[in-house]
Amino acid sequence: MNKERFEAFTDAIVAIVVTILVLELPKPENATLEALLVNWQSYLVYISTFVVLVGVWYQHHNLFFYAKHINYKVFWANAFWLLIQSFFPYVSAWLAEFPNRLTPFLVFIILNILWTLSYRVMYYALREINDMPVYPWTRTLSYILIMIFLLLLALWNIPMAIIGLIVFNASVLMIKQDIKL
Repeated sequence: MNKERFEAFTDAIVAIVVTILVLELPKPENATLEALLVNWQSYLVYISTFVVLVGVWYQHHNLFFYAKHINYKVFWANAFWLLIQSFFPYVSAWLAEFPNRLTPFLVFIILNILWTLSYRVMYYALREINDMPVYPWTRTLSYILIMIFLLLLALWNIPMAIIGLIVFNASVLMIKQDIKL
């Protein structure tokens, strides 16, 4: 399987997911700043999801930097990873519509954890056929623990937990210019 075509396909789907995400933003009822700011929690959810998706794409890019070969197992692991990505706009829209309800945030966190696990599966599929550096389980577990912490924070204050998700994902992207496996 052609690696460049495979990566282009994945990049296109991630771009479509990000585009759908922005289309879900609520439109202001009129042309005032107040009407725009009424939906501040929706914008917070959008920013949070956008930062997650950018981080997800960046991690994918780093993972495939080391890959020289792609097979059907990698293809299907990547397809599962993309399937999870495709749910982000839907779940984000739900969370934006009910920003102070725990269930949409819980599903959003579960989606993040599923992404983490699908990334791990994709790594193992790639490692079977490529010379890949070791990707320690501590990274996966620490991400899951941070998601659990954010869920616990949401029990107290959901918007604060969403801000925490933004800060966490943005800091990972800014602090580590090239995230090594």
